[in-house]
Amino acid sequence: MAGIPYYDQHATVLTEQYEALAPEAVHHWLIDLMPTGKDLKALDVGAGSGRDAAWLASRGYDVWAVEPSEGMRLQGQQLHATSRITWVEDALPKLEVITGLNQGYDFILLSAVWMHVAPEQRVSAFEKLTQLLEPKGVLAITLRCGPAPAERAMYEVTEQEVRQLADRFGVKVLRCVTAPDQSGRSEISWIQMALQNDLPG
Repeated sequence: MAGIPYYDQHATVLTEQYEALAPEAVHHWLIDLMPTGKDLKALDVGAGSGRDAAWLASRGYDVWAVEPSEGMRLQGQQLHATSRITWVEDALPKLEVITGLNQGYDFILLSAVWMHVAPEQRVSAFEKLTQLLEPKGVLAITLRCGPAPAERAMYEVTEQEVRQLADRFGVKVLRCVTAPDQSGRSEISWIQMALQNDLPG
C-alpha cells in the first residue's frame, strides 16, 4: 500500500486525530450487523492507532490488527495494550503474514483504507479479503469521497467498483449509506458499506 512514509512521519498527530473520534460514533451504522457470539475473530486492516481494534476487543472479539506503518503500529501498541489484540506488520493486497496464519475471520474492517489500495491491486486485494472471511462473516469497508493531499497517496474510490467486486467474488451487500465526515471537513464524505459472505456456516 502507498503512503506509508506519510503515516510514519505524522504518526503522533494522526493518532491524536483518530483517538479524538469515538468508535461507537464512527461505526454506529454497522453495529447491528456485526457478528455476535463466542470465540469470534476480527481482522482490522489498516488499524492505525488501534482505536477500532480496541473497540472490537471490548466487544468480545479476538483482534488481529494489521498496520504497515511502524510509527502508527507503535502508537497503537502503546495506547491499546491488551492480550485480545495481536499487532501484525502486513498490508494489502497480499496480506502474506495474515494468510500464513491459516485462519478465517468473522468480521473484517477496512476503515478509511480502500483509497490507499492502487486500482490495479484492488481485484487481488478484494479476493484476498473474501478468502479470509468466514461463512456468514461480515466485511465493512468505508470509502473516502473528496479531494486528497498527494503525499497521502490516495486514489479514487466508488460504490460501483465495490459492488462489482462483491458480485465477482460472491459476497452480498447488506448495507450502503453515505455519511458526512466526522471530523467536520465539509469537502469530505464517506460511503459506508457492509458486505457478507453468503456461504452457509
